[in-house]
Amino acid sequence: MNLYSKVADVLPHEGRMVLLTDIIDWDEACLEAIVEINRNSLFADKNGYVPSWVGLEYMAQAIAALAGIKRRLAGETVKIGLLLGTTKYSANIGCFKAGVCLSIRIKQIYVDDNNLALFDCKIVAEGQVLATAQVKAIEPDNINDIIKA
Repeated sequence: MNLYSKVADVLPHEGRMVLLTDIIDWDEACLEAIVEINRNSLFADKNGYVPSWVGLEYMAQAIAALAGIKRRLAGETVKIGLLLGTTKYSANIGCFKAGVCLSIRIKQIYVDDNNLALFDCKIVAEGQVLATAQVKAIEPDNINDIIKA
């Protein structure tokens, strides 16, 4: 269920850096978003192909969207989070083609008291898993403390 008229309402991104097209479902630990690949997609080449490594950013934005929804529901503003790393990012293709609608699915499997979280993520299109990863992210209490360090 999308509670917001725009994906940008729950992301700390602006303009073309909002890569998710829509949020189609979510709960406390999971989110599913879509990305419609077209010739105008950020990172697309002249043929409309987006390199598969951009899938990691799609996953990270889905994680950020889930955090943003939770913050909005709590009456708070969306905060900047940080992608700390990934293990086992695996893509079965070299690029995402124009005209394809990707389903970005994330599931939180761990979160600690410092807001360090681990997510299982996958990208699916036309019934096939195209990419998978485990992604580590953190939403620090004060991003300025980290930026100054």
